[in-house]
Amino acid sequence: MVQLRCGFLLLVVTGLAMGRAGGVAPGQGGTSSGLGKAAVGEAKPKKLAFEVVSVRTGEPDRKRFMMQWGLPDRFRAQGMPVESIVALAYFGPVKAMAAARSEKLVSGLPDWTEKVALDVEGTVPPEDVEAYQKQGPDKPMLQQMLQSMLEERFGIVARREMVDGPVYVLEVGKKGAQLKANKEDEPKPLGGMKLANGGWVIPLSRNEEPRMRFVSVTMTELTQFLSNSADRPVVDRTELTGRYDFALLRRDLGEAGDPEPSVVWNVEEIGLRVVATTAPRERLVVEKLEKPTVN
Repeated sequence: MVQLRCGFLLLVVTGLAMGRAGGVAPGQGGTSSGLGKAAVGEAKPKKLAFEVVSVRTGEPDRKRFMMQWGLPDRFRAQGMPVESIVALAYFGPVKAMAAARSEKLVSGLPDWTEKVALDVEGTVPPEDVEAYQKQGPDKPMLQQMLQSMLEERFGIVARREMVDGPVYVLEVGKKGAQLKANKEDEPKPLGGMKLANGGWVIPLSRNEEPRMRFVSVTMTELTQFLSNSADRPVVDRTELTGRYDFALLRRDLGEAGDPEPSVVWNVEEIGLRVVATTAPRERLVVEKLEKPTVN
């Protein structure tokens, strides 16, 4: 049975990742070698890079690692798999964490990356700090800075490609969605954790039934949540564009449970359903990645 890693959800919200490693989902960000060029006659945008960046290598420990992308003027990672750093650089943290267990989107990594973990600390240039603090949840400035680091210290060459892969589609059920529209003037929930796009989730309590409350949540945020507990990405096709308040019950499936998120989390009670299918997915193909120069 696939269970939601509640700790992982908390870490997505706070800009801190700890625990088990995983793949990431496609996102937006800057370009790297072979990934995009300015049009003829067009001025190239400023190449973002850390002012100072430290890279060290060590042996991987799958039980203990940490990555912080929510710090105001720096990025820090300790004991991170190389794949996770590459994925964060090209897809961003929100989509990365949403597909942490459901999708492998970086291919072509050399064998040496399986035997190395990275400690990285990069400092944002003072002139970029204000904009860095205001960047959206996909962290496009951080992505560009990490890409610059990978180019300079690892000599990365990579390209993007589209491949058909298994997904779950979240859609409205036959009887229609049973969702309460959020009111903007309602107070923020006590004990809630803010999601990347502005919604809130109230974690499970030990002595309560396994029901997770959501406040002012978009369908994009819901699919990211469901992807954390699924064996494939969850794609939104509900055509619901508002913010909603609702609760989801987690069923106790036992050891013979079905991994589909529609079973782990009862989306049917809010008038939605999940359907297994295939859809084009973006993947990063690494053509060259050298062992890093360390400092």
